[in-house]
This record gives sequence, structure tokens and C-alpha cells, in this order.
Amino acid sequence: MAHDNDAEKAEIEQIGGIPNVRGDATPHAIVLQGTQLIKKSNPATPDTVKILMALYRVQAKNVDLVATFNIPLVAENGVMSEADSQQATHYFHEFARSLTIVDFGLFA
Repeated sequence: MAHDNDAEKAEIEQIGGIPNVRGDATPHAIVLQGTQLIKKSNPATPDTVKILMALYRVQAKNVDLVATFNIPLVAENGVMSEADSQQATHYFHEFARSLTIVDFGLFA
């Protein structure tokens, strides 16, 4: 992902997992949190972006389902507060915990 974003710097801060406790067939999520320095609108100053990624390995279909949240922490238009960053991270974890694959036929 850092390569696709042309990140000047990428740092993985945390890797963990979110188990599926619902009892359905959706695989558990492998979760990564990190930051990237990405030059977007202002080439002189890179934006600092928090990257949250959830990977669901659908082994029966030999497919990985990936969901990401990109949260701009420092950008040309300002700085995100710590409270807002924590709220966005909370939303990501709620999303990752609640994602349910209803129709596995969607995967080839």
C-alpha cells in the first residue's frame, strides 16, 4: 500500500487480530495500523496519514478481502485532533468487527 501511495516513509505500528465471535463463516480479521508520509496536494510538505487495514483470508475461495481507512493526521488544511483520530480508529475497529460476508458466491 505504501508503494501504491508513493509514500516517502511508511511505518507499521501495530499488528493484531479481531476474532469473529458471531459464529458465522466470516473469517477473523488480521489488523494492521501504521502511518505514511504521502505527498499529495503540496509537494514540499508530505501529509501524515494513519493507515488502518483489515485483512480477511477467505481460504475456501483462495481470496483475500481487504478494507482500509486512510485518516489524514497532518495535511495542508490542518491537523486532526487526537480525539478525532481515536474516534476514527474506533469506527474502523467497529467496522472490522462487524463485517459479515453473507454470500461467499461473490468470490470466484
